[in-house]
Amino acid sequence: MNSDNDQPIVRELYAGISVKGELIVCIKHTDYDDKRYNCSTCAVMSREETKKLARKLKVKFQNLPRFISDCMSDWDEIVNPTIRQVYECFKEVTECILDEGCRFKIKRRYGLHGYMCC
Repeated sequence: MNSDNDQPIVRELYAGISVKGELIVCIKHTDYDDKRYNCSTCAVMSREETKKLARKLKVKFQNLPRFISDCMSDWDEIVNPTIRQVYECFKEVTECILDEGCRFKIKRRYGLHGYMCC
């Protein structure tokens, strides 16, 4: 999911599996007017937690990002979502992971003066 690409600030939301087998759900903030404010916030689950979640949801490990995307399909109906709506989707995904009893670490890349997207 991503906000309107025609705006000066864009937020993109990704879910994927790292080479270490970690589930990563990441929101990336891109400011085309002032790149110094570019930043990202990622929820990173360990390989063990990722396997636990896949088993609990009865999904193949490698299919977990697609499963998450499919669960969030209601968000796809929004035409040109705002940066706030992308944040709300990220929040919903991470809350669902917590509701399933899984833990994750938050990793951030900060922009100018410690700016963070969430």
